[in-house]
Amino acid sequence: MDGFDEVCPFYKETVISLLQALRQTAVEHLWVTTRPHLREELEPFSERDQVEFLTKFWCLKDWFIEPHKKEEELQGNKLEMYAEHLIKKLATSIRDKDKEFTGIPLQTRLLAEAFDEEVKKFYLSAESMPELPFSLDLLDLYRRFIERKYDINQMEKFQVPVNNAFAIEQRERDLKDISEDHHLLALKVLFTEDQMALFESNSHCSFSAEQLTRIGIVQISDEGKPHFIHRTFAEYCVADCLVNRLTEGNNTSEQGQNFILKDLFRKAEFRVIRVFVDAFLSRSKLLGEVLKQYGNRIHKCGNDCVIIMHRGARECNVNIAAVLLDSLQAAECTETLV
Repeated sequence: MDGFDEVCPFYKETVISLLQALRQTAVEHLWVTTRPHLREELEPFSERDQVEFLTKFWCLKDWFIEPHKKEEELQGNKLEMYAEHLIKKLATSIRDKDKEFTGIPLQTRLLAEAFDEEVKKFYLSAESMPELPFSLDLLDLYRRFIERKYDINQMEKFQVPVNNAFAIEQRERDLKDISEDHHLLALKVLFTEDQMALFESNSHCSFSAEQLTRIGIVQISDEGKPHFIHRTFAEYCVADCLVNRLTEGNNTSEQGQNFILKDLFRKAEFRVIRVFVDAFLSRSKLLGEVLKQYGNRIHKCGNDCVIIMHRGARECNVNIAAVLLDSLQAAECTETLV
């Protein structure tokens, strides 16, 4: 079936039902072509699928020791046990509206690579139960994966451990520059040139496209243009960029504020960005002057203000809703909601 992305969004559910019905027939192979951002719609992972993938992934690592027959059950169970605990920890740590993420194969791959070192230590230890972080969320997962990719690249580049004093200093500098380049690329991927201009961002990258690809979340397309290996990385970077600007007090034009409030915080195509923004805001504090600016802008939105607030409540973006309310209070415009 060619062009799955062209039937979306109006006939997506119908076509998916058709594909599922075909899988129950004598058809031996079913090939579907689509643009990358819709492939997760076609690759749902059950919890059992996720556990099996993680276990098999870690079994391919060079630290995995093929156990003797009598030890096979114990050793095999250790990896499977860690995988089960990790999947359940993530599922219980994120809100209901995010649970669709845990069934995307990409997120399972993120878990596999982000926790590679922890799994290795547990597997080679005498411990019978894994020790996991108190909670996991999508923000931590993406951050851990990106930093893990960068550390692997540093080790290959400098041939020194990442805990070397020089490497640690270089790591902090490079991570900051790489993050800014990822932010710029994400804006280019998700927004038009006019929308990008509203963020008043630097238009030049510090690293070349080839250098960015070495980190592992950016690839070069057949047309020679850099793009993210998955759309959610771009959405994560845009959210990080936006919240950084808000917390640092960088001035945003009135047009930029309107775009954030009326588009980013309302339109369906930016829903995943809002998920990440909400998570970033849970760890950030906005300056009073920034809150006042947005409070005045929300007040001028009129009826749109109520729609914005309803969208935040409906999607359970409690931190976005809290910031909007704090903004109205800072601007002394709480009557706007009456």
